[in-house]
Amino acid sequence: MTQRSPPIRILFAAPRLTGQGTSGGESHTLHCLNHLARFAEVTVLTAQPPQGGAPTSGKSIRILSVADDTGFAEGRLRSALDCLRGGVWGYSRHYVRRYERALNREARRGAYDLLWGDGYDTAPYLRGLASIPSILMTRDSQSRFYQSLLQIRRDVATRLAEWRMTWFERRFYRHATRIVFLTEADRRWHERLDPQSVGVVAPMGVDLPPLETIHAAASDAERAGRPPTLLMTGAMDYGPNRDGAQWFVRRIFPQIRAQIPEAVFVIAGKAPTQDVQDLEQTPGVRVTGFVPDLQSEILKADLFVSPIRYGAGVKTKVLEAMALARPVVGTALSFEGIQSTGEKAWEKADDPQRFAERCVELLDDSTRRWELGRSARRRIEDFHTWDRHDQWLDQLIEAVAPAKPPHRIPDSESFHF
Repeated sequence: MTQRSPPIRILFAAPRLTGQGTSGGESHTLHCLNHLARFAEVTVLTAQPPQGGAPTSGKSIRILSVADDTGFAEGRLRSALDCLRGGVWGYSRHYVRRYERALNREARRGAYDLLWGDGYDTAPYLRGLASIPSILMTRDSQSRFYQSLLQIRRDVATRLAEWRMTWFERRFYRHATRIVFLTEADRRWHERLDPQSVGVVAPMGVDLPPLETIHAAASDAERAGRPPTLLMTGAMDYGPNRDGAQWFVRRIFPQIRAQIPEAVFVIAGKAPTQDVQDLEQTPGVRVTGFVPDLQSEILKADLFVSPIRYGAGVKTKVLEAMALARPVVGTALSFEGIQSTGEKAWEKADDPQRFAERCVELLDDSTRRWELGRSARRRIEDFHTWDRHDQWLDQLIEAVAPAKPPHRIPDSESFHF
């Protein structure tokens, strides 16, 4: 982005900024924050100081934290009372009234050019700040998430959650100048919910490891003589991942083992719940838990699988596997938000039998695996690099917050409200 003089001033609302980047959403947050700091003066307002300090160093970022010394029960009670007064009714899980007040004070005295809301739950904090151009980086549609879950689990709790999030998105998303999704399916879903709001789709980016690393890992795998290995990754306390792992082990993997008895299925990801750990009782299944070097684990696999049956947004783990030239078999939901034009870059299957057939075909054909992996890598190189993502983001910011006359920037330091 062209450097402005003076630089654009951005107020970055991130109540739950961790600074860890251990999930796709957190990694995206940290990348956006670092990119914005290249050309803008960024003030981050958070309700909890980042673990391990600031997420960046040596850049034009300052961290302001809203002191919140209330206990869990007291905080939920305050949020519930606010809801009854007509506040964020029906959605009090993360809402902090003190944070909204602090954001309003900082926005009004800081002469900011742009307000950035990180995450769907920052949407209520944008109300009352319509005078500042704003971007809501929601990434996905939570109401669509629960709508897809209803196709699998039709219980009262899921129906209430879907209704609650539909109401929430209709009421609060419209306060943003632009709402950023990572898939066209989520954008269209929200457009049907609220035609008045303006949603756009960002191309998600991932790191692109050098090809030399991939070739070396492939050679090591051949020399090791490992059994045919299928891999699934992700946080294993996350509902869609838990469901997908269990569905694969119970409905798909037995069909694969019937034709390839030596096949192994590895489930790699932090915080596996007990029901996921119990899957190890199935012959050929291994649950690793947290893996410090996930890239190496992916490179060891012959085939990456994504048996996700419900959810919303882009699946970062699929993009990462494709960037490593791994052949991928997944459900249609697994590839939402990934550019689909051009040569075939994955195998798609929603039916257990068809899913198993695609896996067996690829495990039996090393040439086809290599071709599909190379095609996947080219898809990432062409459409899903961070450079492409950042160029799109620069264009969005130019459209939402065009250059203005210089603001007087007041001297201030990090403080607690």
